[in-house]
Parts: sequence; C-alpha cells; structure tokens
Amino acid sequence: MAKINTIYRSSMVRLKKDSNYKGSYRKSVTDPSEISPVTAANASSDRETDNHSLSMRLYYESVREQKEEYKHFYRNEQELEHDLKNIHFDDDHFLDKVKHLIHTYNHTILSLSKFDKSFNTSFAEDIIQLLQHYNDPLFAIGIKLLVDGELFIYKGIFEDAYEKRRGDFLFLIGHDKSLFFKLYQHLQGVKIPQLDQEIVESEGYVGTIIDAKG
Repeated sequence: MAKINTIYRSSMVRLKKDSNYKGSYRKSVTDPSEISPVTAANASSDRETDNHSLSMRLYYESVREQKEEYKHFYRNEQELEHDLKNIHFDDDHFLDKVKHLIHTYNHTILSLSKFDKSFNTSFAEDIIQLLQHYNDPLFAIGIKLLVDGELFIYKGIFEDAYEKRRGDFLFLIGHDKSLFFKLYQHLQGVKIPQLDQEIVESEGYVGTIIDAKG
C-alpha cells in the first residue's frame, strides 16, 4: 500500500508541475489584438525611402567618377602643353621630343574618350575629325592615325623622313596653323557640361554637384 501511495503522490506532483507550466506558457502569448499590423502605406513609404537613398548614392558615386575622369584628362592636357612649350623645330632633340609629344597626346585622347563616355560629350570625335584632314602629311612622315584617335609612329620611316625631308615636319609644330597647335586649342575647349540635375536636399543631407573646374 505504501508503494502505491508513493506512486500516487509522484504522479500528483508531476501533474501539478505540468499545470503550472502550461498556465505560464498561456500567459506569455501575446494577445493578437495587441499586434500592430504593417500597413501598406508604411511599407510603401519605407520602400520609397530606400529607393531614394539608393538613387542618391548611385548618383553621387557617378558624379565622383566624372570628377576623377576630368582630373585625369586635365593632367594629361597640362603635360601636353608643357611638351609643346619645350619643343622647337631646330632643337637637336627634336625627334625625341616629337615622340614624347605624341606619347603624351595618346594618353590625352584616351582620357578624353573616357571623359566623353562619362559626360555624354563628343570632344574626342572632334579631335579625330581634325586629324583625319592631316592623314596624308602624317603618313608621309611615318605617323598613322588609329581608329581611337591615337597616333602610331613607324620609327624607321619617321627618322628617315626627318633626315631626308625635314621640311615635311613643319606642319606639326611652331606656328598657329600647325597641327599640334590646333589640337591644343581643341583640348583647351574641353569643359564639363552644365549638369541638369537639381540640388537635392533631404533630412540631414544636402547634395551638391561638381563645379565646372572639377
């Protein structure tokens, strides 16, 4: 009989514990009526805010890239100006300086092409059209105009032409009608176009666009 009572008491204790546990579990469940539903208006507003933030971030990243493209072009254009100021037709190192001038020009036209792509302009195309008018005299001294606007030197022909027909190089530099003077004038005309994007202001944030000088 004592054994049965012991089993009975143990069972009662377990039942009591189970009842207490279930009661506490029921109390912890939140009443559905207390939950605030996510309204369509709130969800839409959140999405619009996220989309606005993303659009603004992409826009200003693009502006920074454009600014870097302009700075890269401007550095090359300044180096080209330096080369032009330090080259003379009767210079003992004329050929080497012309080679370096063309090397600098090639870097400049490539950076200008990237500038055009970034700003949707056509400055490099204008340069190429100018050079196309000089195809024959350029080729006669061993310089070929490539499709991307670069100039390629056939070293042997170039040096031989200078030794035998030095006058054929007069169209390159030295006067306001020379090819590289005209090229430099075109390059000086490269400016950042006026951006139509309005200045955007939002809470805690004011957006700006780059100025014409980069």
